[in-house]
Amino acid sequence: MESYNGFIGEEFLNMITPIASRYPYMVIPGNHEDFRNFTHYKSRFNLPVNDANEGTGMFYSFDMGYAHFSMIDSECLHDKDRED
Repeated sequence: MESYNGFIGEEFLNMITPIASRYPYMVIPGNHEDFRNFTHYKSRFNLPVNDANEGTGMFYSFDMGYAHFSMIDSECLHDKDRED
């Protein structure tokens, strides 16, 4: 998402707008979003926060009907904003 100062991410999000504006979807960061502490990712998406993810939204779970979804990011250990 950070390529060319965010231009590539912006272009991608513009392309999916017709679908994303009609259908709900949830996101989770991956290995391409870790540039500069996930800055582009965090500025584009509002993620669920809770005590378990310490307010980062880098991993979370939710229920939809009878299904339970677990969103896990293996890259969250790269988040340099965290102080462990």
